[in-house]
Amino acid sequence: MKSYTRMEGYRERVERFVRENRNHLTIRKLRNNQPLTPSELETLEKILFDGQKMGSKADYAREYGKKPLGIFIRSIVGLETAAAKAAFADFLNRGNLSADQMAFINNIIDFLSQNGVIQKRRLVQPPFSDLHHLGIFGLFDEHEQAQIINIIDGVNENAEVG
Repeated sequence: MKSYTRMEGYRERVERFVRENRNHLTIRKLRNNQPLTPSELETLEKILFDGQKMGSKADYAREYGKKPLGIFIRSIVGLETAAAKAAFADFLNRGNLSADQMAFINNIIDFLSQNGVIQKRRLVQPPFSDLHHLGIFGLFDEHEQAQIINIIDGVNENAEVG
């Protein structure tokens, strides 16, 4: 493990640690859309909130507010593309999707790969509204919208402790 100094700002220090330790078992689980157990979260907290080199839980709260730790980590390392594709595999394999619908789902997968989670309100904003000005509401019927939202909810929930 590399040395982290107090002179380096808290945000830079903790984000660098997460990037450099992306293959740590617990961080890898987050990247692969696998839910964390409370004990795995506790292990992460012991590392990230050591009260010394890395900082404290209070430092984290000052910098990131109430953002759950798993969501914070996913926002840095993203979600593995294969995991994002797997989450949408059943939906995509049902077929009968138009080219724009496929592109929309691929945009979600790309977004998740980069950002780790997605807020549902984003589905009506660029780049999701680039294919249709109403985003998800202009491309999918209500049943399909509900399926997509359920998939996204599942991916987002796996970034929190279950």
